Amino acid sequence: MRILVLLACALSFGLAGCAARTVDDLPDELRQSAVISMSGPGRLPPGGSYQIHPGSRVMVDDPRFDQEEVERMVRDLLVEGLAERGWRPALGGASVTLGYLVALDDPLSDDTVREMLGVDPGLAPTAGHHERGTLVVQLHRSGTNLTLWRGAVQILAEPDLPQDVRTERARRAIAALLARMQ
Repeated sequence: MRILVLLACALSFGLAGCAARTVDDLPDELRQSAVISMSGPGRLPPGGSYQIHPGSRVMVDDPRFDQEEVERMVRDLLVEGLAERGWRPALGGASVTLGYLVALDDPLSDDTVREMLGVDPGLAPTAGHHERGTLVVQLHRSGTNLTLWRGAVQILAEPDLPQDVRTERARRAIAALLARMQ
């Protein structure tokens, strides 16, 4: 009986030791992201006020992910990332409107990126069980259809990671995307 208890403890310790505790502990395929960015015909100011387009949305076609949780996380990380670049949210009279779409479904993600940006997404499909999650962001001058900037970032989605690791992966991907904002 002692041998079984010791074996069970050793096995659970060994498995827990293999689990990713930080983003840096993840395999390469889960640390990578692909960013696509394009300036529009308008000129994006270096900072200012923005409002989030009411049509911005998250489409999750995978029961392993909570759509409301994903939407809250993406919105919070976009607000955080924009604040680091001198942008602040405004309820009215914003100079820029930000629209975004999150798609967590392989064909939909690819089609969305092709339709909105006119280019193929950056991550190749994997043979594993990972879906590709895509965030498409577009900034346009408020009250007009003049696109100032648009971009997309794509990562492999892994629902079994702890929430703090998933959030940090999303934070890094959004930061890489917003770093291309010009």
